[in-house]
Amino acid sequence: MDKHNGKARTITIKLNQDGQPKHKEEGVKEQAATKENEAEDQFDWILPSGEEEVDWEKELADREKVTKKKNKYSKSTAKKSSFKQMKYQLNPSMFFTILFAVVIGTGFGLVMLNVLDKGETAEGGAASSQVGASGAVTAGSETAELPALDTFIVQGGVFTTKDSAEGIAASYKEKGIPTFIHQNQEQYTLIIGVAATSEAAKTMSTQLEGQGAEVFAKEYTIDGAKVEGLTAEEKKILELSPQVYQLLTGEASPEQINAYSSTLNEINQGLNHEDLIALKDKMLTALKANNGKDAQQAALNFLQSYTVIVQT
Repeated sequence: MDKHNGKARTITIKLNQDGQPKHKEEGVKEQAATKENEAEDQFDWILPSGEEEVDWEKELADREKVTKKKNKYSKSTAKKSSFKQMKYQLNPSMFFTILFAVVIGTGFGLVMLNVLDKGETAEGGAASSQVGASGAVTAGSETAELPALDTFIVQGGVFTTKDSAEGIAASYKEKGIPTFIHQNQEQYTLIIGVAATSEAAKTMSTQLEGQGAEVFAKEYTIDGAKVEGLTAEEKKILELSPQVYQLLTGEASPEQINAYSSTLNEINQGLNHEDLIALKDKMLTALKANNGKDAQQAALNFLQSYTVIVQT
């Protein structure tokens, strides 16, 4: 090749997308491309100043290999970037599948929670029917009319203060004498025996005097009352109470004792008040102890529970 003014000649070559060179006139440079990939695809050759020949075919082949390698790397990088973007894109069908699964799971959980809650409520209801409460309880709709109890008692004294009555009662208990303190208005009557008739009360008085008690036999009345807010079972217990008391103070046959005991034992549901549960227990204990050495104390304990309900 010829020399030009003693300086090496420069040829600028730009490769198109097919990898074919485009020749420009000597001494003229191609204007720089605005895009980054066009800048990478063009290069300048500085022709040697000597007379040696240049293997243009080999040179173009080498440049083409370099260009293809760059293009291959660019495509690989683009694929990886696209794959990363796809990972964070949410497929609509996948979204609705997940949403459906969440809705079904939540619905099933609510159903199971409701079932368990009903089961616990049922258990709690059953337990509350067996245990009374002095506080708030579910009131029933039944009403019981309790008649006055007319009986005969052996009185151990009448006191104006509860402390005085309790002091004498404690001394009697040490002697094995049964006691029950009944409050009637502002007086406290110490009862140490009950009987169905005046004669039976007097006979009992003689026995108790021999034990060191100061006694007085007399007729005694415990007022009746109207009790509201009862369940059917609670009403039945109260209605049985005067009848059971007559058995305890009179002469009851074993058949009568067993019949009333069975009836009371069958009442297991619908008892919401502690006082009525206690009354039932005291009646069963008194029936079991009838005509035994503890019969009088059991009868007095029952009478005490009965008066608590009447006076409330």
